[in-house]
Amino acid sequence: MNENLTDTQPIAKRKKQAPHPKTKKTAPSPTPKATKKVQLSPLVFVLILILLTLLAILAFIPHDTIRSIVIGSPTPSPTSPAVTPTANTQAPTPDENNIIVVTATAAPQDGDTIQGLFIYTKEEQANIHLFAFQPETLTETKITNGNWEDIHPALSPDGQKVAFASNRSGFWDIYVLDLLRNRTIQLTQDNFYDGAPSWSPDGQWIVYEHAMDNGTIELFLKPIDLSINPIQLTVNDGLDVNPTWHPDADKRQIAFISNQDGKQDVWVLDINLSGDDRFQNLTSQREGSFDYVQWSPNGAQLSWCRENFGQNVEVLDLTTNLITSIGTGCEHHWNQDGTQIARISNDGNQYRLHIDQLEGTATPIFSAMLGKTFSGFTWGQNRYSPSVVSYPEAQKASWELSMLQDQFEHEKSHELVTLSDLQAPNNEFSEVIIPSFNALRAEVIKRTGWDALSMLGQDFIFLNVPYDRNEQTSWYYTGRAFGLDQAYYDSNYVVIAKEELHGEVYWRVFLKVVDENGSLGMPLRTNTFDVLARYEGNPRTYEAGGSNPLPGIPGYWIDLTSLAARFGFERVPAGAEWQQYFPALNYEEFVYVNGYSWLEAIMQLYSPEIMNLIQE
Repeated sequence: MNENLTDTQPIAKRKKQAPHPKTKKTAPSPTPKATKKVQLSPLVFVLILILLTLLAILAFIPHDTIRSIVIGSPTPSPTSPAVTPTANTQAPTPDENNIIVVTATAAPQDGDTIQGLFIYTKEEQANIHLFAFQPETLTETKITNGNWEDIHPALSPDGQKVAFASNRSGFWDIYVLDLLRNRTIQLTQDNFYDGAPSWSPDGQWIVYEHAMDNGTIELFLKPIDLSINPIQLTVNDGLDVNPTWHPDADKRQIAFISNQDGKQDVWVLDINLSGDDRFQNLTSQREGSFDYVQWSPNGAQLSWCRENFGQNVEVLDLTTNLITSIGTGCEHHWNQDGTQIARISNDGNQYRLHIDQLEGTATPIFSAMLGKTFSGFTWGQNRYSPSVVSYPEAQKASWELSMLQDQFEHEKSHELVTLSDLQAPNNEFSEVIIPSFNALRAEVIKRTGWDALSMLGQDFIFLNVPYDRNEQTSWYYTGRAFGLDQAYYDSNYVVIAKEELHGEVYWRVFLKVVDENGSLGMPLRTNTFDVLARYEGNPRTYEAGGSNPLPGIPGYWIDLTSLAARFGFERVPAGAEWQQYFPALNYEEFVYVNGYSWLEAIMQLYSPEIMNLIQE
């Protein structure tokens, strides 16, 4: 790189907007033709006058009313259009029966059975909500809406209800949405996090995660009819998460993930037994970390996500003890007859849905992009009512910020802008990221209670200033990247989790909230990685670049990686030498890529003349 460069002024390039098309004029209606007068006898004239009077009266009566008079009132059809519910933008308050109506309730209408219905979460920048989709019969339909987040959906065995976690009341609780009647009941109500619900085979009970005040997460059980208080199922010093019921009601078994022995393993709880015999660790002797366990529909197999140099969905045959690899990904679900598995993969910054046919070996049959963030999905047979409808205006409004950013890109308006209210090395960014950065910063303040992005460890770097990592293509040169201050990590206000994806290491960054009463953030639900353990004198942790901390880090946190992705900021993979060279971790760096390559981003900020000097 030429260190004698002095011309660092960008060249702004703007494109003219296309003029709006003119509105077409409406052609005038034709003038009625004149009619000839006819001489009629008095009797004929009276009969014609009576007939015309009757026709005039009938003309103003609706066709459906006439039809109901003649053949009776019609019976409502399952496909009859329903009243569109109105979104309730205020956080609802439980009534005396603990029932919450989150949308206007339409008359109950039994919908047609939909095979293979997906209900999944999707980001809308500020919030996450539930969407329904079936590739052949149902377009993407938004089924929850409001100034809150809805995550972890789970279809009931009969397909008529979906349980999910939501913070609409100010705290994370479990709710159940009746898809036929469009009513929602609140199943749990406390100041601690509740999430990841799973239905019993008879649809009468739900097992879920519950955060304890000591930093652990335990499994609890509660009936749908709210007849008794929750029953605690697990007691240990770790994180017990992602429970799932055995499909056979007589088995009364619940599989779940726990790190009580130090690493995340697959455990099975047998409610019919007592004492320590109730619990069995199925993967303690298997390498890797495990997550997202699921039963096959007949209960003869268990599937899980194994993380060991990547994430992979595997199926264990409980009779033969043989394991079959399905494909990359982590969260997954079986279809109704056990012939297919749907799985979610992540390339680092984008989630994709895959469906595999299970015929000896797994054969991919479907793939589709989902989004930049993801918080759960469910898959099964469903009776879906037309009264559960989409919220198109809310979806449209959520992308106004993205449209503004794309306009900047389109016009190539990329001058450097100074943000004077930040503590950063240069306090400068490309103007294209300013709307997104400011919106993300405001959302971080709202969700954590403090201004974490007011102090940055890195921002824009001039091309004639060498970067300390010897990266000539660092995104900091483009003005599109920012880095968290290392002081946050050193003071335990930031923790990170390691994710190995497609041969590369990515970091998920969690940011601590100020008020830990349950109204902000969520408890940590996975093992985190301690990079400072490399300096403790243990050769193994030094070579590994660190170690997983003891299970159960207390407090409430926000997933900054997921939140930043909603506003267009992607994470970058760790450098190849991250285990030996601390700065190569890259955990703190977030980049507004927006589909551009590094060279394209540089060319939008610097003139061609400067770039020619660099290449010499």
